[in-house]
Amino acid sequence: SRGLGDVYKRQALQSIPAEEQEFIRELFFLHRTTRELAQKYGVSQPAIVKRKQRVLSTLKKYFENF
Repeated sequence: SRGLGDVYKRQALQSIPAEEQEFIRELFFLHRTTRELAQKYGVSQPAIVKRKQRVLSTLKKYFENF
């Protein structure tokens, strides 16, 4: 059975755009490296790191406002 925390995490992920959800899924659940994602998206590795920070900041704000 899934705990309440899983419900909140799912809701948080659903609060961001689908493209960002996929990015998080690849990074954290499929364990893709920032290098792999940079190649996939055709951007630099630092750009992926910035994107990761931005998305995580958005998710953090979601939980702070919960």
